[in-house]
Amino acid sequence: MADPGVTTKNQTSLSTLAIAFAALLICACPESTNPSDAGPPALPEPQVDLSLAFANILDLEGLPTQAEDWSVFTMSDLGSWQSFGLANGSQLGAFSGPFSLLDGRWVSPGLLRLGLRDASAGSALDLDAASDVALTSFPGRLQQRFLVEGLEVQLDLRFVSSRSALVSATIVNQRQSDVTIEISWQGTLFAGVGSLVSSRRGVHANLASGMLAAVSVLDGEALSVSRQAYAIEGAPALLLAPQQSGQTHAVVTLAFSADELAAEQQLIDAVLDDPEAYVALGVARWNAYLAKTDAGSAYRDVAVKSLQTLVTNWRSPAGALLHDGLFPSYAIWYFNGFWAWDSWKHAAAVARFDTELAKQQIRTMYAYQDADGMIPDVIYYDPSENNLRNSKPPLSAWAIWSTYQLSDDAAFVDEMYEPLVRYHRWWYLARDNDRDGLCEYGSTDGTLVAAKWESGMDNAVRFDAARMVSNGGGNWSMDRESVDLNAYLYAEKRYLADMATLLDKPDESDLWQAEAEALKGKINRQMFDPQSGYYYDVLVDGSAQIRIQGPEGWIPLWAGVAGQAEAAAVRRIIINPSKFATYVPFPTVGRDQPGFSDGYWRGLVWLDQAYFGVAGLQRYGYDDDALALTTSLMDHLQGVAGSQAPIRENYHPLTGAGRNANHFSWSAAHLLMLQMDVVGLQP
Repeated sequence: MADPGVTTKNQTSLSTLAIAFAALLICACPESTNPSDAGPPALPEPQVDLSLAFANILDLEGLPTQAEDWSVFTMSDLGSWQSFGLANGSQLGAFSGPFSLLDGRWVSPGLLRLGLRDASAGSALDLDAASDVALTSFPGRLQQRFLVEGLEVQLDLRFVSSRSALVSATIVNQRQSDVTIEISWQGTLFAGVGSLVSSRRGVHANLASGMLAAVSVLDGEALSVSRQAYAIEGAPALLLAPQQSGQTHAVVTLAFSADELAAEQQLIDAVLDDPEAYVALGVARWNAYLAKTDAGSAYRDVAVKSLQTLVTNWRSPAGALLHDGLFPSYAIWYFNGFWAWDSWKHAAAVARFDTELAKQQIRTMYAYQDADGMIPDVIYYDPSENNLRNSKPPLSAWAIWSTYQLSDDAAFVDEMYEPLVRYHRWWYLARDNDRDGLCEYGSTDGTLVAAKWESGMDNAVRFDAARMVSNGGGNWSMDRESVDLNAYLYAEKRYLADMATLLDKPDESDLWQAEAEALKGKINRQMFDPQSGYYYDVLVDGSAQIRIQGPEGWIPLWAGVAGQAEAAAVRRIIINPSKFATYVPFPTVGRDQPGFSDGYWRGLVWLDQAYFGVAGLQRYGYDDDALALTTSLMDHLQGVAGSQAPIRENYHPLTGAGRNANHFSWSAAHLLMLQMDVVGLQP
């Protein structure tokens, strides 16, 4: 019988393959961001494959019709720059793709398609006439199963490195007599994406982007290759008795250069020589991911969907990106870089299942720290596209300390401490207009738009009347001291104090604690309004508070700035249905505020801000409120719980409708943490 949750056509049993593949050999593997290229791993001991419980958490089924078809979603792993979907229609025997994550274009509708020929009958099997088609995505694996002329066929795709994916085809003879099956592979390119040529173990395509896509097979010879299509035949035939199975394997690689492809060839050869070992290694890694993110049964599907989203958005070093990191979303072509505060949020969540990847995500931004200590807004494969006009809110200390707490790696803290100190001091050198110890968001070019970008809340209502003021030395600020920025800086001082203690720097720890207490007093005296019971931005001269209620007002609870009385007052506003306890709670401006709408940062719910609100309530003992609001989020975000829909960039606070980018990393990051920290462990 088909696995639970599998999409099927007709209902003929595929029990043989289901049983065979439910018992994959796997083991617990050490935490790692990528397999070693040193050679094939040893075959592990048997263990249950945990991913089988999570079939089709995301809908990855579809066939692209052109190179720029962004309606079909995909799966990637290990930081690969290629991804694949579950092909249907006229592409049975293939997976959709690869989709190039460098330029957001499909290389092919199905570059590696299986062909089967019944040697006894002297005819090819028509895979498009297959029955009982089952297309399934599991965490870390795509699978296609079908019946055709008395044969059960199963194809599985798993990534084996940051450049290559293994496709394994298993054929089971369900006929009453022996059969001899001849294997072939074929594929085509979309027009304009490149051209095909023969290679040592198959074919490769020289792509217009400058990358190379390669198909490598276990056995066979490329007998037919044109610019847009190829066929590989000549592999040893499979002689199958009734109920006997046979396998064949191939590898699809997407590399950035001929030299990189040549270097990858050693791994490709090892994979094709011992595919079982690499299958086992991949299943073991995903078993570890799933075990680490298992915080109980409540909204477990949300946690797994979040995990899959984060891993698919993972990119390995390439071009000017010197370390691993996560795209905000592979599904939007312009989100193909690493953003600073996205990176800090990603790292805090990724550390829950892979601390090495979390460290790399942090390092990738610090690699571009300038001489003054500034971290840029965003970096790209092509460094000429980097945005140096502004930075982003200072959350890297939180990411570093969160990663340390889960890795116990003091050496990593030691590595990051001095760069973090420089970044922290930069805010006071470049973004404190009146030198009063309260900072402002700003820009390096004096533009207001870049200053708003620096806040992360690009078009927030609180900035509508903002103006720019010069700080000298090529630095500019908005004419307001932002409460969230200063609360983040307070938290950073506290994290720096903890790091200094860990690194046996007691004098520095004392200094950071003293600075934190001084800043805490300034925030509470100047930015909290006892009458309305909320925190606000203030004009740079301190003459007035900017009375717009947005998520910046609960960041002091997340940071620990508020006293118990201030926290109680903010809590009353958060749980008020006319303000922030909307159908989907935590809109980015209060429902009763001027300017509230369904605009980007003008009312939509962003899950990072929701997470900070929930964590702030927990910090001050309001656990029941935190649970109720988190449950409301999980239940009312359309497509998040109990659905195959992708996680979205933001959500409408009154309807729950998803908005903007699909498969959004920081939404997934905070949903994962909410599930683990709030609802997952509830009795």
